[in-house]
Amino acid sequence: MKTTGLGEKLRERLALLLEIEPSSIAADELFGDLGVDSMMRLELVALVEQHVGQEIPERDLPTMQTIGDVLQYVESSV
Repeated sequence: MKTTGLGEKLRERLALLLEIEPSSIAADELFGDLGVDSMMRLELVALVEQHVGQEIPERDLPTMQTIGDVLQYVESSV
């Protein structure tokens, strides 16, 4: 399964970037509501690409607004 451990890695990286506790980030919480900026998004995309071993097309980035969206994308598209 491509998403094994990915959700937790994303949550941990987001928490580090935002200086908050990982447990405070819900899988359905919007990145924008968390204060994720464009540079943070690029770092998250790089983490996902590294995890799945494939590049994510830039055109698909707007569809990924939450950790849950990212996991769903990886399972269905990559």
